[in-house]
Amino acid sequence: MAKSGPSSRLVAEGTGRSAATKRSLVAAAIETLKTEGFAGASARAIAARAGCNQALIFYHFGSVVTLLLAASTKSVRPASSATAQRLSTSAHQ
Repeated sequence: MAKSGPSSRLVAEGTGRSAATKRSLVAAAIETLKTEGFAGASARAIAARAGCNQALIFYHFGSVVTLLLAASTKSVRPASSATAQRLSTSAHQ
């Protein structure tokens, strides 16, 4: 059964246009955070980078904060996994 509620909005699952738009917005948010920082990560800046209307941010995520949370979660998880792997490997040597 699929999750419902606010946390399920963070994950861009599926292969349809809606999922592609969510992935594009998350990628744009990540890049905007990298280049402009949190202060520059406005709905307008993120939407411009994604090449879409800023209303799509609110349609898919409910708020810019939720989109930024999704972006930071996506960015942190791979880094945490890689760090855990390195620590595990070095502990066994």
